[in-house]
Amino acid sequence: MSRALLSALAVGLLAPAGGRAEDLDQAFAKLRGTWVLIEQAGKKPRHEYKLFVNKANGYRMTGTDGEASDIAMLAGVEGTIRLDASRSPAQIDLVGSKNTLRGLYKLEGERLTFLLGPDGTRPTSFEKGDGTFHIFQREEDKK
Repeated sequence: MSRALLSALAVGLLAPAGGRAEDLDQAFAKLRGTWVLIEQAGKKPRHEYKLFVNKANGYRMTGTDGEASDIAMLAGVEGTIRLDASRSPAQIDLVGSKNTLRGLYKLEGERLTFLLGPDGTRPTSFEKGDGTFHIFQREEDKK
């Protein structure tokens, strides 16, 4: 009897959490689209920067006048996104060709906030502000 109980417990622990993949898909679906950087480190950016999040959970950063955002300079112009929306606060990694930027994120309506940590470390909370804030506004669809 105890062997059967241990086997059932082991199977239960190894099985993926119910809805976890679906929750992750929903989190990515909310991020997909075009975002315009409206604030970086407490200041309005001097140039227009856009973040594109595609259906393959990749990102691309663009800027005007050939200028690159600090995300593009540190991580790379293009890369992939890893999310852990089950954490509080939710975690994000921007995995680029140059580096991986670890951070926190929150989505409030049409506003997306990243708090990205220095030197590859992950910030601990939005309240502490132990990183650099990047605030994006969702770009409206042009018809």
